Amino acid sequence: MLEDYRSVWNDMVSLQKTRLAKLRHILGTMGSESVFPKIVGLSASWIKKASAGSLPMTAKAASSIHDATGIDLVWLMGDGPDVPVEADGLTPYGIASY
Repeated sequence: MLEDYRSVWNDMVSLQKTRLAKLRHILGTMGSESVFPKIVGLSASWIKKASAGSLPMTAKAASSIHDATGIDLVWLMGDGPDVPVEADGLTPYGIASY
């Protein structure tokens, strides 16, 4: 019963997240507020605001994130499938992809 509740809750939360927030979640500790900005070369403030949906994803930021993580640029900009994919646009993205 508790596991069913967690599954439903996780599904609800994932629907509310931005694509940047989904990527950071997949990366685990590498996606944290202290580590991720250093990896992608963007400010922590921008990352936090863009992850929350307060700022739009820019082409320049998406390119930096793509270069650092290998995530599909088209997916990160908001097009393509709902699930994160690698740069090939087909392979599901996971921590092993990084």
